Amino acid sequence: MKKRAILSMLLVLSLILVGIPELQYPVMAASIELKGTDIYNGLRGQSFNEGWKFYKGDVNNGQSINYDDSNWSDVTLPHDWSIFNSFNQRSPAGDGGGYLDGGIGWYRKTC
Repeated sequence: MKKRAILSMLLVLSLILVGIPELQYPVMAASIELKGTDIYNGLRGQSFNEGWKFYKGDVNNGQSINYDDSNWSDVTLPHDWSIFNSFNQRSPAGDGGGYLDGGIGWYRKTC
């Protein structure tokens, strides 16, 4: 009976250890340096946060593939354009929006 309990404990422990990715690939996990906004996803993807363009205001056909966004700002997500506005105690957003006026802004990313 004691032997069966010990074997059961070893089996449970081995199943727990197999489920921890850092223990499966310690060299690979230790050699990756992540940025603050990156999300570790098992090394199967790439960051979607870089390579964005931003324009504060409205544009016509901004969704078009051929749209010329060369004069837009280069940004990395997450990006909060409203923080560049002046604080306004009468802002419709109120304290929930940090007393910052909103508006329309466009983000674009192309491959």
